[in-house]
Amino acid sequence: MDITLQVAFIGLVGTLMVAVYNSWQERERKRQEAEISYLSIQIAELYGPLLGLIKQSKSVYEVSLAALPSDGENQLRQNWSDTDWQTWRFLVENYLLKINLQVAELINSKNHLLEDGQMPLSFEKFLKHTAQASCLYTLWKDKNISKKADRNFAPYPETFEEDVQRSLNTLQAKYKSLLNKRHRSSSRR
Repeated sequence: MDITLQVAFIGLVGTLMVAVYNSWQERERKRQEAEISYLSIQIAELYGPLLGLIKQSKSVYEVSLAALPSDGENQLRQNWSDTDWQTWRFLVENYLLKINLQVAELINSKNHLLEDGQMPLSFEKFLKHTAQASCLYTLWKDKNISKKADRNFAPYPETFEEDVQRSLNTLQAKYKSLLNKRHRSSSRR
């Protein structure tokens, strides 16, 4: 093969290699952008609002601890006067139940945004707790049935806030890492 053909062949191979590399780099950039966008949506549409609602509910519960007889350990006692029951009913009806239903709606409507696509056990327990609390509250309010109906009531899951916070922190760390990686790669160009 003569030298001109060899040089042309080497040039063609080099051009193809650069084109393949540039194509791979563009696919990788698009993949990273899609991942950044998805993480942003998970944070903004599910985990951020979820944590905000949980903290709001916790604040209202703290009000109930201050307003009602409690054991000082974040547990309400149930030996209440009629006024105590009216206070509890007011807080449940106007705040706690509404917030919990918002949380349940958020989880149900945005479950496609769950981290790793898996519903954590504490989320399932929260949904069960909220469904039962809503049902029991209606029985109590409309039919004055309370004591017999709540024997097997699902408690508020202890790790719910912690699980949401952990997922939010993980997603925010991934998001920040990808943004830093994107910034470093764009500054090299």
